[in-house]
Amino acid sequence: MKADRCWKQICEKRGAAAVSNDELHGGTVSRMEELAQAELLRFIQPQPLDILSDAGCRSTVNILLLHDRVRRIHEIDYLATTITHCRARIGIAGIGNVNVRESDTTCAVWE
Repeated sequence: MKADRCWKQICEKRGAAAVSNDELHGGTVSRMEELAQAELLRFIQPQPLDILSDAGCRSTVNILLLHDRVRRIHEIDYLATTITHCRARIGIAGIGNVNVRESDTTCAVWE
């Protein structure tokens, strides 16, 4: 458990210093990422009434890809800085159907 806390502190420090998504996560969408997104859509087959849960919002790629295809997304992440960045990005994008929480995936509870 102590190693987990150390990892979290390192990531929180890195995230707090980052200004943009590119700085935080290292770049723009590559051809490989485009293919991965297409495969994710084929796998999930999102429907308008679906409610999705996603763990690890990092660059908010899944949110941006799926929010207008589903009813709601519940997003969790372990890091407070990542949650802050995620909330800022969805706010700027005007996305209203995403619930973002800081939580460990082993104890996340949704209302």
